[in-house]
Formats: sequence, structure tokens, C-alpha cells
Amino acid sequence: MDYKVLVKLLVPEIEKSYEIYIPINRTVKDVCRLVNELVHDDTSGIFPIKDDIVLLDRFSTAIYPYDTYIRDTNIRNGSQIVLI
Repeated sequence: MDYKVLVKLLVPEIEKSYEIYIPINRTVKDVCRLVNELVHDDTSGIFPIKDDIVLLDRFSTAIYPYDTYIRDTNIRNGSQIVLI
């Protein structure tokens, strides 16, 4: 698992959290799409697929820019990120 990090993903809209592995060699935009599809599938379509979804750091509330690779952010094993 050298190329993935284990994070806690919080989704306040549905009041759920997930512990997931995300790839570090993907952009934030790609990861947003992947986790959006994961949550959509897990909720049987209740959580919609969105184009304007963002990831942010739970504690600093900093929004991760779409064109940044995960490896170039402060996302590491154990990070808590929010899907909005």
C-alpha cells in the first residue's frame, strides 16, 4: 500500500463517515469523483453525483485545489477529510 493512504472521509450531508484508501498519484479532482461515486453507490443513489464537489481538511477547513496531486497535499495516513 505504498501508493495509497488511509483516510477518514466525513460526509456531513448524509451524516456518515468512511475509512477509505485513496491513491496518492491521482489529482484531487480524480479522488473527488471516485469518492463521490463510492458514496453514491453506498447510499443507493440518495447521495447524488455532483460536478462541484470538493474535499477539505476537517481541522483547517482548507479546500484542496482540483489540480493538485494527493501526494503534494497534507493528506496522509489518518487524515480526516470532508466531502462537500
